[in-house]
Amino acid sequence: MSKDYVSNCDKVDAARHCILYAANFIAGDYTFNLDDWYHLYPLALDGIEIKVAALPGVFSQQGLDKGTKVLLENLPCDYQGSLLDFGCGAGVISAFLAKKFPEVTPTGIDISALAIASTEKTLALNGIKGKAIASDGLSEVNEKYDHIVSNPPFHQGLNTHYAATELFLAESKKFLNRNGQLTVVANSFLKYLPIMSKSFGSAKLTANIKGFSIYHSIYNLR
Repeated sequence: MSKDYVSNCDKVDAARHCILYAANFIAGDYTFNLDDWYHLYPLALDGIEIKVAALPGVFSQQGLDKGTKVLLENLPCDYQGSLLDFGCGAGVISAFLAKKFPEVTPTGIDISALAIASTEKTLALNGIKGKAIASDGLSEVNEKYDHIVSNPPFHQGLNTHYAATELFLAESKKFLNRNGQLTVVANSFLKYLPIMSKSFGSAKLTANIKGFSIYHSIYNLR
């Protein structure tokens, strides 16, 4: 909390990875500017440089997370055409792949309004033509893509929650063009490979590094 807005800020309680504070609000006329709340940081990886903008509460707000780093350093294929970034967060995957592969047109989706705003800001900072859509899972997706790429979440609040990601893995082929490809990075203990194999007919483990696994499937219409 900023001392410009509150006084007598005290810690009241702490439990379940949460802290409760109480403070007195200082009355005044305040102007809210969203740009004041973005954390901006540079990202240089594999010869590609991008700028990232992330609002508070967005995944990897302070810097690149380990799983996405493993993915971007060990991509299982080249990318071109339309790309859907599921659970886009601050738009790191969208921006990086569009920079590395200029023929990529990214679309980010996330249930969080803060993530959508962050992805839009990240794409704009890097001069990338793309968009971000608020969506609960794949519910608001109305197009098909050449690629779907994701570091999917498995937490909902403080609790682990696998159902949304498992449904995404099972249903994602419906949103892929012919020979479209799904690329996912996840903690290695998560049993995503069997779900992808069942949905697509086959799936490959392409990397297993530092506790993270990359899975890849190609949608071949029968």
